[in-house]
Amino acid sequence: MAMSLPFLTRPPNKVFSFAALCPHPFKIRPLDPPSLKFPASTLKFLETHYSSSLNLTTHFINNKKKDDYSESTFKPDKFYASLIGVSIHRTHLNQIHARLLVTGLQYGGFLITKLVNKASNIGEVSCARKLFDKFPDPDVFLWNAIVRCYSRHGFFGHAIEMYARMQVACVSPDGFSFPCVLKACSALPALEMGRRVHGQIFRHGFESDVFVQNGLVALYAKCGEIVRANVVFGRLVDRTIVSWTSIISGYAQNGQPIEALWVFSEMRKTNVRPDWIALVSVLRAYTDVEDLEHGKSIHSCVIKMGLECESDLLISLTSLYAKCGQVMVARLFFNQVESPSLIFWNAMISGYVKNGYAEEGIKLFHLMTSKNIRPDSITVTSSIAACAQIGSLELARWMDEYISMKCHVIIFISNLHKSNVMFLVGMVVSEGGSHVTDNHSIKSPKFEVATTLFHPM
Repeated sequence: MAMSLPFLTRPPNKVFSFAALCPHPFKIRPLDPPSLKFPASTLKFLETHYSSSLNLTTHFINNKKKDDYSESTFKPDKFYASLIGVSIHRTHLNQIHARLLVTGLQYGGFLITKLVNKASNIGEVSCARKLFDKFPDPDVFLWNAIVRCYSRHGFFGHAIEMYARMQVACVSPDGFSFPCVLKACSALPALEMGRRVHGQIFRHGFESDVFVQNGLVALYAKCGEIVRANVVFGRLVDRTIVSWTSIISGYAQNGQPIEALWVFSEMRKTNVRPDWIALVSVLRAYTDVEDLEHGKSIHSCVIKMGLECESDLLISLTSLYAKCGQVMVARLFFNQVESPSLIFWNAMISGYVKNGYAEEGIKLFHLMTSKNIRPDSITVTSSIAACAQIGSLELARWMDEYISMKCHVIIFISNLHKSNVMFLVGMVVSEGGSHVTDNHSIKSPKFEVATTLFHPM
């Protein structure tokens, strides 16, 4: 027969005693392990981790100190943090979050931040956002996690939006907030927003943080404000490879190859070892000035560093040798890549055309189109220039038909002669028809054909 127990009430004017409620010694049993559907490797971890937690028991026979009790209790934060660390799928994160809701740990910022970071690491951006939105009062660590998640996966507009919301929520950014939002501002680019962030960096006292300052150098360089980038760079005391790479890339991308090469020489004097990003910018600078000899020295540096298989470096080497007349060497680099990007195709085709190998350029263009790779204006301009060199009206008509099928409205204007003769290489695709005019049609005996192509049909 079951015996009913009276309600436990606190005696008046007496200190509440946990021992009075439990007069007999007992062992504290940890929480039951969450019922998660993990793979075999994770289950092995769970068994090991949980079996060790079972050994954490409390003995109150000889010692009933509170410190002993707290040391032997099961630590759910550490347990669930370990589970999050080995999660490899969104389902795992959802199940862990469900267990946090059941156990009342859903308001722990530490675990939710780890969940958001893990969702970002496995590419589940929407999952990270849902976890963030369910947390009532995010701290700076959780805000940083969601901003970093968006910035890492290319959602730069969302990253800036979340940073702005963090400001509205009166959460002060830290040294980990600024690099992420500066990266987003650089990628868009959003110069005005970047300037506002620059002001906040000063207000919050991070003007000496090298990581934050590197982000500012990259921001101004990518936005074309190379003078501002140089000012920020000049104030840096501890210049890392990221600092040097940012300013070198800025000069190279803004059409100042001589300045880029000078900064690179200054970097070498400081015994800073260049990375592949710096080498890409230096090769671009040598390509712009068509300095093959010094470009070869960078090529040897690439080989010594074991970076000859880096795709961006292969593109830069292809452009260097192609523009400097070594098209056969450039083709060797091109052939090393199984699936060349459009930039790769453009570098090789334009290299052929520039050095008078028009037929090879047309063949490469045919090969590219056979692989269903959509050309851009650079590709078509180089291909039409190849047709002009060959002087083939048939190729011009084929190019006209190809562009008419593939594009909606494309207009190409090019100055392909080194002389003062200017000519139009254009294509307009509209409901009225398409038209091509180039100098190879004018060179041909059938000048009236070029006139017919030029005038609207």
